[in-house]
Amino acid sequence: VKAAFSRLGVGEVRLGERHLAILRLVAEGKTNKEIGATRGISALTARNAVRELLRLFGATNRTELGRIARERDVV
Repeated sequence: VKAAFSRLGVGEVRLGERHLAILRLVAEGKTNKEIGATRGISALTARNAVRELLRLFGATNRTELGRIARERDVV
């Protein structure tokens, strides 16, 4: 993940396996409830993780987050 950001001149962002897995699910269009069920976490925990990813990527919504992640070859 670090390489994808530095290649684009974006500041270093480190994603743990948990956030990376959630990012992949968001990019697939999964809801917080679906993410929670898949990852074995609550929908609220999934929502909080998605909020953090939105902040880290500077995205305003889930669709934009998925697009940015795909454009930067993060997912």
